[in-house]
Amino acid sequence: MVSERKTSLPVNPPEAGRSVILIGGVSGSGVNFNVVPDKAYFTIDRRINPEEKLTDAKLELMEVFQEAVERGINIETELIQEGESSVADPGSPLAVALKDSVSAVKGRIPAFELCPGLCEIRFFNEQGIPAYAYGPGLLEVSHGPEEYVKIPDLLDCTDIFIRTALRLLG
Repeated sequence: MVSERKTSLPVNPPEAGRSVILIGGVSGSGVNFNVVPDKAYFTIDRRINPEEKLTDAKLELMEVFQEAVERGINIETELIQEGESSVADPGSPLAVALKDSVSAVKGRIPAFELCPGLCEIRFFNEQGIPAYAYGPGLLEVSHGPEEYVKIPDLLDCTDIFIRTALRLLG
């Protein structure tokens, strides 16, 4: 079962360390409220942890679709986006510079954790370029109706980015 798979890497909140399958982020059916629909559609968002492989996750889904086809259900699939899970070395020069900059500005040593979402940093990591997600907002409210960022946190983040860049540039 997908939800029973869990990463061994640090992630916050801990519940975010589970593998995820979200069904119906986009969905619909029918042409009117009083007509039985002849077709329906929905999205499947399968997020894998670093211990999993994309090819295995895709095969798992395809097997479910094939079982439905064998029962006589007409299914069409379209792949919208895919990508392996991404992890960067917490000892890279960028990671060390970022960690030192956060420590200098915030007065605490940050911990590197997995991001429980889908980030574009994976494209850099796939190319061997270490990349990390860091920002001023709270993960608990990000991408939701109550999202906010405190101005002092935004200014601290700007300071951290500047210090990190200066350190890397010498």
